[in-house]
Amino acid sequence: MVLAEKLRRPEPGGLHRRRLEELLLAPSASRLDLVVAPPGSGKTTLLARVAAAAEAAGLPVAWYRVTADDVSEPAFIAHLARALRPTPDLDAGHAWETGDDAGVTDLLQSLDASTGAPALVILDDVHEIAGSAAERALEQFVQLRPHHLRVLVGSRRPPEMNIPRLRVSGQLREITSDDLRFRSWEVEELFVSVFREPLSPESAAALTRRTGGWAAGLQLFHLATSGRSAVDRGRAVDDLGGRSKLVRSYLARNVLAELPEERRHFLLRTCTLGTLTGQLCDSLLGTTGSSAILDELEHRQLFTSSDDDGQTFRYHEVLRTHLEWALVQEYGAAGAREWYSRSAALLEAVGEQRAAVRAYARAEDWGAVGRLLQIRGTGPDAGAAGTDLLLPPAVVEHDPWLSLAEARRRVREGALTAAVDRFRRAESLLDEPDFRDNCRRERSVAAMWASTDAAGMSWAVDGRGEARHWSIPVRLATRRMVAIRQPVRPQLPSSIPASNRLAHSMIDMMAGDLREAGAVLETVLADRSAESTHRLLADLAVTCIDLIRCGGGDPAGRLGQIALDAELAGLPWIAHLARGLGEAVLAATGSPAWRLTACVHLIDECEEAGDAWGAALLTLAAAVAELVADPAAEPDGFADAAARFNRLDAPVPALWAQALQACALAGRRRPGAAELAGRVAGAARAAQVPGAQALAQAALAVAQAPHDPLPTNPTGGDLDHALTLLVAAAADRPVPRRRRTARPTQPQRHRRPPGRRCGRIRKPASY
Repeated sequence: MVLAEKLRRPEPGGLHRRRLEELLLAPSASRLDLVVAPPGSGKTTLLARVAAAAEAAGLPVAWYRVTADDVSEPAFIAHLARALRPTPDLDAGHAWETGDDAGVTDLLQSLDASTGAPALVILDDVHEIAGSAAERALEQFVQLRPHHLRVLVGSRRPPEMNIPRLRVSGQLREITSDDLRFRSWEVEELFVSVFREPLSPESAAALTRRTGGWAAGLQLFHLATSGRSAVDRGRAVDDLGGRSKLVRSYLARNVLAELPEERRHFLLRTCTLGTLTGQLCDSLLGTTGSSAILDELEHRQLFTSSDDDGQTFRYHEVLRTHLEWALVQEYGAAGAREWYSRSAALLEAVGEQRAAVRAYARAEDWGAVGRLLQIRGTGPDAGAAGTDLLLPPAVVEHDPWLSLAEARRRVREGALTAAVDRFRRAESLLDEPDFRDNCRRERSVAAMWASTDAAGMSWAVDGRGEARHWSIPVRLATRRMVAIRQPVRPQLPSSIPASNRLAHSMIDMMAGDLREAGAVLETVLADRSAESTHRLLADLAVTCIDLIRCGGGDPAGRLGQIALDAELAGLPWIAHLARGLGEAVLAATGSPAWRLTACVHLIDECEEAGDAWGAALLTLAAAVAELVADPAAEPDGFADAAARFNRLDAPVPALWAQALQACALAGRRRPGAAELAGRVAGAARAAQVPGAQALAQAALAVAQAPHDPLPTNPTGGDLDHALTLLVAAAADRPVPRRRRTARPTQPQRHRRPPGRRCGRIRKPASY
């Protein structure tokens, strides 16, 4: 019996996700297109949208939703054949139409005799026939079907066919759970365009983080908060995890109910580890074979993943939060604390201090938390696991190591002024020379970036003239590029620390030498020994350079991934910056106007968090995006950004903001444009910022010249091309084509006097 409901394509709904739909609709030589992800990841929604788009393009589509009663080959083939009937590929008079038990061979023979017209076959929920004769028939169908017939499969787990062979031979096109994960900008778009209940950018980012971009989690949150005010929905984000009744019900019914009892207990107890390995799980449970169980959970897509090819595993954040709640419900509060205590001791023994701190905090063993933070007090990630553990305020206030962790957390949030106060508090709590020296050193770096007094930077360079911290040359360069000196240097060797290379490239960016900065940043990205902070900053800087140089790719996607990686690394200030830049990029490339409002909200959130640098940088990005998106907009944002940088005692980035403002005013023939451009050009020349000087001089030329023609590439550089585009947008003129100029020969590049090579600065001997 063939049930027609299984063959009815769902109406397309949800958010139009171009990055996924276009991938599946693009021509391909693959034998199989596979969408495999856990329950509630949005597989069916994506398949339905692909089917609708294919039909709109004139491609016949056969839809078949597989169910558990299709495990026999005749039942599977009968439904597949009926699904194919509307396409021009199937002989309607074949055996299955007369009720005989036809098999996959009969179907393939009929398809071989077909017209050969292209068609798309979509099979959803293929996991329902795992390990059955129907799945073996599907494998034969995929391998032997005609090439003009494309097969798209949706499943919670990879089908039992030779997937590795298809992957190696390039005959598999695969969409995974990570691909289906909603990015923060997609969450914003979802709540605006589909749910009609907008979320602020920060709430959308927090919701993305809490749910891991899980589609069902987002839908459940919408159902739980529908009709509430924006403020109430923002507060409800923190309650979404495993404590949400809707989420608990979904996971219990659609995930855990399918597991044997021993697997459920395995998940329940091992969730206390956080970082999972077979050996850790064996030691915790007093058993063997945990590695095989973890491999099975990952293979079955049960919210278990591995980023290092099966060496370590982790549970999806939503599942883990639910399991932690269920652990307390099943074993009681005291029993749950015992499991956390045992897990913490094991994690500490294998060197997983950050996970151990979290487990000890869940066990409410505050003494062990303080002891671990004291042991790790001087490490690069010492503050990462600090006070995001809901520690009692009195414990943090009176414990020196927890106070130090709190200060480091404030640094990671960008709240530098508050961090300075917390460092002083920590220093006062322990009269131990090394501890107090660490506090003073870290406090001095934070104070240097927060201070507007030059005397506050006297600590920056030691008696030998070397910088005490990698970021010090960058901070000094924000004040005046000639504040530090650098000899004419050869190509930077890879033996130089990644932090110093990062500082070098950031100074080059402020000078306007994007080509040199990009080359050095690539070496930081390729350095596996680089700290997460340095790699994330390098990735963010490379993305910005690509935007300025009009590079291709998906900058909004890259910025969203950087924001997520920064959140996972415990670096909220980088996450805010990447997310705000992503909003600005989307606003500038034709997204709805509310994207600019979202960017402004992120600026406000930076201010509330005390992140003055993030607010200034995002103000500048929003001003550029607004001008590109709406040439009629007033360029007031540039003046605001310049004022913010000046309050931070950072005149160099302020010069860039003023130069861009001069470009906008000159392109629109506003009074005072020439005066502003001339003043900025002079200040940039004095500060040796050639990039800002070139922008200001080009703006001056536009302001003083007749309306036409618009100057094209005054100096032939990437920044000048960006200027041309910006001025043309502001003046609402046709954008001139970019001229390709030959790279200067070596003798020409060295005609400048010594010490003034393109405004580069002499850096300390540590380089």
